[in-house]
Amino acid sequence: MSEFSLKAVSYALTALLCAISAMIVAKGLFTSPTLPAGKAGIESPAPAGQGGPGAAKGDLSGGGDVEAIVSRNLFSAVRKEAVEAPSDDAALPDSSVAYDLIGTAVHTDPQWSMAFLVDKSSRAPKNVSVGQALGEAVVLSIEDDHMVLLRQGQQEVLKKKP
Repeated sequence: MSEFSLKAVSYALTALLCAISAMIVAKGLFTSPTLPAGKAGIESPAPAGQGGPGAAKGDLSGGGDVEAIVSRNLFSAVRKEAVEAPSDDAALPDSSVAYDLIGTAVHTDPQWSMAFLVDKSSRAPKNVSVGQALGEAVVLSIEDDHMVLLRQGQQEVLKKKP
């Protein structure tokens, strides 16, 4: 095979891996486990007149979600930005694994989160999820802009490349 054919096959496999990963994440997004009422955004039905299913149309008096949406009005010139809590992961040392983190797909259930990496030397793509090995490290968590690894008993952080 020529070099061009090998690159084409590599790109096709990368696209296939990304498509499969997206399908796995989408499956996790649209199929939720059965949880008790009040967990993971599922609220108990409110009595009539309190913003629940029995409330009159247009009655928005029932939830804290409405206040959060209104306070961060997208079209307001003075809208409030969401303030992120400082992460405990910020104090961890940077990881020296042989991969660059190029993207993440984070799900509320950590087992469905995925990280997309590229080998620093061969530029070969790789995707991992929580609990999988990455060289001599194990993936502990995957966040929006970084992932936490456990290597030789020490936690390390691998940050996404800009």
